[in-house]
Amino acid sequence: MFLPVFGMLLSNIYVILNVVFYDQMSADWLLFTSLSGLTGEIRGFYVGVYSFATDVSSSELNIWHEIIFIILVLQAKTA
Repeated sequence: MFLPVFGMLLSNIYVILNVVFYDQMSADWLLFTSLSGLTGEIRGFYVGVYSFATDVSSSELNIWHEIIFIILVLQAKTA
């Protein structure tokens, strides 16, 4: 569940480092921004967040989690 979150965090930190050290790094280093692809990218992140939300909430709120999950999946398909 935490692997997609870790992958997205690592990829975003690397993008920030690319911006800060733009002049010192060559364009080949930009390929490492695809590290989140190894850990599930945004779809895996959404599944992890959805799983966490359903684990910590009561059963009365599960229908809202289903609606939010469907919206997030449809958004990820269009991105």
